[in-house]
Amino acid sequence: MKITAEALKRLNACADQVALFEQHFPEGCIVTEEAALKAVAAGLDVAWFMRRQERPLREAYEQQARPLWEAYAQQRRLLREAHERQRALCACRVLLAAEEETP
Repeated sequence: MKITAEALKRLNACADQVALFEQHFPEGCIVTEEAALKAVAAGLDVAWFMRRQERPLREAYEQQARPLWEAYAQQRRLLREAHERQRALCACRVLLAAEEETP
């Protein structure tokens, strides 16, 4: 499959994304893993493009992406919990230090 700026315009892509695509893929691009990674690195919204594909392609994409979103959510929960623990420890240290300074 070849993706072109014209194809993005037909899908009603925003002007910024079309310009970014044209900057990085002036001749369009054939879909490859390398091109996909280049698109993401350039700041192109690949997920937006996939959400506008016909149903079988969109569903296949969503099925493959689902475990990635679940893993992302789990990691985000773990980071949030660690962040909250560290903030609580900071608060404790500040309060203890203030208590030591109080005569």
